[in-house]
Amino acid sequence: MRPRPPALPLPPTIPVGLPASLLSQRPDLAASVANLRSANAQVGVAEGAFYPALTLTSNFGYASEALRDISNSGARQFSIGPLALTLPVFDGGRNRANLALYRARYEEAVANHESRLLTALREVEDALSDAQQRQKQGDVQAQAQQAASRALLVAQARYERGISTYLDVTDAQRSALAADRAAAQIRTQRLLASVAVARALGGGWEQKPAEATVLSK
Repeated sequence: MRPRPPALPLPPTIPVGLPASLLSQRPDLAASVANLRSANAQVGVAEGAFYPALTLTSNFGYASEALRDISNSGARQFSIGPLALTLPVFDGGRNRANLALYRARYEEAVANHESRLLTALREVEDALSDAQQRQKQGDVQAQAQQAASRALLVAQARYERGISTYLDVTDAQRSALAADRAAAQIRTQRLLASVAVARALGGGWEQKPAEATVLSK
């Protein structure tokens, strides 16, 4: 009786209909989204620089003294208390240049994020395709194992009845062992393919708290 091949765990079943939001688990996409948020915040700061930092109303909702001073003065710079206030809207184009710069950085961050996202999608597609291919190989090899096992049983029966020699039995055993060895190798490859899918998704297909946001147009 031939020894049983060492048992390997079955590869985990990959669920149908995995959402793209699982990619938010990937650290590279999480860092990309953080960079996007930072760039977007810088755009907001640059836009805010076009407005003066002052209080528009005083008690009871009336116009503040600072607002009256601005309205009544055509000067570019004036004093409010101990600090001097400059109207940024007249700042010689510097604020416009800063805003253009931060908007350009934001657009660059968006382009980088889209590139990383497409890379992540390709990695997931490749990993899923490989897992599917390995599963098909496993199904074919399982049939080969069954055929080799049946051939061994037939060879043993023929030998016990004196119809054939023990050489036929050893040949059948050799074929059955080769089929088992190939099945074990394929199962190992299937396990590795499942690991590759989990890695491409950033940690598996169980939904976790989002670390990134998958953008779409």
